[in-house]
Amino acid sequence: MSKHLVIAAAGTGGHVMPGVAVAKILISRGWTVSWIGTEQGMERRIVEHQKIPFTALDFQGLRGKGLKTMLFGGFKLLKCIAQSRTILTKKHADAVFSTGGYIAVPVCLAAGLKGIPYVLMNSDADPLLSIKMVQGNAAGVMCGFDGKAAKLAGDKGVVTGNPVRKEILAIPAPEERYQGREGRLKLLIFGGSLGAQVFNQNVPSLITALSPEKRPEIIHQCGMKAVEEVKASYAALGIEAQVVPFIEDMAAAYVWADVVLARAGAISVSELTAAGVPSILVPLVTKTTSHQVGNAKYMQEAGAAIYLPQSELTTGKLTALLEGLNREELLEMAKKAKALGKPDAAATVADFIEYVSNKE
Repeated sequence: MSKHLVIAAAGTGGHVMPGVAVAKILISRGWTVSWIGTEQGMERRIVEHQKIPFTALDFQGLRGKGLKTMLFGGFKLLKCIAQSRTILTKKHADAVFSTGGYIAVPVCLAAGLKGIPYVLMNSDADPLLSIKMVQGNAAGVMCGFDGKAAKLAGDKGVVTGNPVRKEILAIPAPEERYQGREGRLKLLIFGGSLGAQVFNQNVPSLITALSPEKRPEIIHQCGMKAVEEVKASYAALGIEAQVVPFIEDMAAAYVWADVVLARAGAISVSELTAAGVPSILVPLVTKTTSHQVGNAKYMQEAGAAIYLPQSELTTGKLTALLEGLNREELLEMAKKAKALGKPDAAATVADFIEYVSNKE
């Protein structure tokens, strides 16, 4: 009889995509897999597209929601723990794997109550609150980076890296890509699949501070809703740029680029390391989270990227950075980024899940 894995993950692609990658490997090894997510998240569409059975629970983050929500959240947590226990029993779960999102809390607590081993993945360099809440009884904490999260996990921490797409892993080495390049730098800009408003609104005007001969060639992924607006901004300023809503072939875009301007999400950073691409990272910071800052600082400390706080993006510092870069320096950054990559991440996580399921 095949073993069964229940994955608990919700929220951003940074939580969902590593789970999908590990699921594919275990399915290829004969496991069956099901998924517990939320009713509101993006995960259902992605998971069901992979033909993985999906169950939604009514549970979400409580930070910054007020006392009333916190009180009701306590009742919801107890309810979702009970529901999770029922699901784990019906699925005959041999192991649980969670990449974070608040859904990790009730599902992992339920697994602990039933004596089912659960494995966590902290994709960011800094620890995620949802992971910290349940890592005490975890069989192991897989870490995307050798950062604060790995140190906090102690003996349970395993630095596996984050799973990335196969086509990214197949990109030629930096030394091969940069050979013979000359002329203006090639700048790839993206802020995730939906684009980043701060890039869309500010980068065109910032680029005008550079003299025409020093302006980079630009591919700018801006999201579906902002295409015409961003195109018009570049055109009005007399700047040539290829503006696209979404880049289907990211591997080709990474090969083209000399340097990337991007947010510092865990999966984006993991792709940059797997591909060996230097970057200027502008982390997203909100009232409830700043974990991307840890990713950007980790990359900068390794010499693989330049950390640029969003507050400094509008001061002209970006143009000064671009003007000061050359391909020799970028190649060195690219090689350091490549050295951080973990191409076998998904298989390593799958191996650990199989190990703890057999151990039990």
